[in-house]
Amino acid sequence: MLFYSFLYAHSLIAVHQAGTSRHKPTENVANCLKYVTLAEEVDAVVGTLPKFLKNEYPPEVPKADLYCGYYTKVRSLISPPKKSFVQGLESELLETAYGSYWTRELGSLPDQVPGLPFGMSPTETIFGRKTAKDESVRELLNPQSSAGEINLIAELGHELYRKSHNSFFPGEQKVYNYPTLSTLKKTVHGMRSYADPDGKLVPRALTWKDLGDFTVGPQKFARYKQRNTVKVGEAADRNKYSSKLNEVHGFGERKHTDESSVERSLRFCDLSQEKKIIHDSLTYINGLRRNIRKQDPPFSFVDFTAAFRTADIDKCKCVPLDKFYKVSEEEGLHLDHELIEPLLKKTGLLHGQNNLVNYYGFVNLIDTTHPLPNLGKIQDLPEELTQLESTYHSLHLQNLAKKEETDKIPPAGIPANELRYSCNYLKQAGLTKANLNDFPTATTVEQCLSPGLFPSLNVSHRDFFQPRSKEYVRNLYERIDVKFSDQMFEKLWAEARRRDGDRVCLETFRNILDEITATRFTLGAEY
Repeated sequence: MLFYSFLYAHSLIAVHQAGTSRHKPTENVANCLKYVTLAEEVDAVVGTLPKFLKNEYPPEVPKADLYCGYYTKVRSLISPPKKSFVQGLESELLETAYGSYWTRELGSLPDQVPGLPFGMSPTETIFGRKTAKDESVRELLNPQSSAGEINLIAELGHELYRKSHNSFFPGEQKVYNYPTLSTLKKTVHGMRSYADPDGKLVPRALTWKDLGDFTVGPQKFARYKQRNTVKVGEAADRNKYSSKLNEVHGFGERKHTDESSVERSLRFCDLSQEKKIIHDSLTYINGLRRNIRKQDPPFSFVDFTAAFRTADIDKCKCVPLDKFYKVSEEEGLHLDHELIEPLLKKTGLLHGQNNLVNYYGFVNLIDTTHPLPNLGKIQDLPEELTQLESTYHSLHLQNLAKKEETDKIPPAGIPANELRYSCNYLKQAGLTKANLNDFPTATTVEQCLSPGLFPSLNVSHRDFFQPRSKEYVRNLYERIDVKFSDQMFEKLWAEARRRDGDRVCLETFRNILDEITATRFTLGAEY
């Protein structure tokens, strides 16, 4: 109305609009377009009111360091307290990156491993999740996935699964992949009806009138329910899995002693029963020591030992096993025979031949002021499975048990012994025990596969160190066209006897010839 009044004000002054005029001199277009709610007006009025500080109850207790005086932090900053030698050394060790030399292991490096926290060993620290002993091989190789991971994998492979199995999600339109309609999915065929120009009546006609159990929800939830929900009266048998199982297959929670667990699959035999029995015995004796320590009035070990001394007629510090149980029951100590006897045998307190128990050792065993004896290492496997031996070794042990002369029976194949020489000859030749023991290894596998000059000629290094006669040495060198005069050979043989005495060998004679040859070459070079 204001707009039209201003429009005709300059042309027709006598013409006015009908009704009462609401024009105000201070009114403009900007103020007319503004709209202020009642809540905003109330907030503006409330904001002008004075604000009062709230009193907290109970009031906060002032801190002691707020007050001035002797007990302030300034004194500790200006004059810090003096540390002792041990405190200073401890703070210095905590600040440095290196460990102290008296706590370092023998043979370890002085510096810490770079990239790891202090004190962490790269060979002993294990990262990751600890494998459960009762976990089956199937769960270890193919761990179970969560529902979200299964849905994600189903969505990724749905396109291929739809083509191979003709399977569709709930509410998904089936795609038949017709060649003529593959490119005309959004094309409308036929004439539009005048009764439904906007197309809203078609969805109404296709909508269920009575929804019943149908609910509106996301597609992921619908697919999850279709895959996991079982109809009433039917067992949960997805993908007909029960048809592949045998009749003795059982369902339910797996026990710790499951035969399909990783621990059982990697074990080729059962654990040692001795270790299990000792474990039960130690559990029993620890509980017995704990109960004796908590008795009120305290258990008297002096009276307990005195009762055994009275029963010990022979004064040998041992009593029979039946009398041991009888005295213990009289003193109020009821023992489990099946759990206490294995531990007594393991610690040596029970002698198996006479069934005598050392009662002094038993008193120290149940007394908490004395530590438990060291039982040593108990193997996980039975003793008969840890002693492995080959067939050849077992046959050799059988021959030794029968006291047969195995040295006279060489094995099949190339003989490894120097059969040319008897043991009596070697002893007469002056060889040591080490030489005698080393004879079976004179022929190695390498020499058998690729023999050299000496094995081909049936010669070993021992032939060069055996004592030889004067005629044998001279004839040997004459065979290879090395001639000696009588005077020269006598001088060489005298030098060889000076070195080896009556046991002159070929190696000594050859060394003398090499020294003479080297001397002649040296003198010729000088002159």
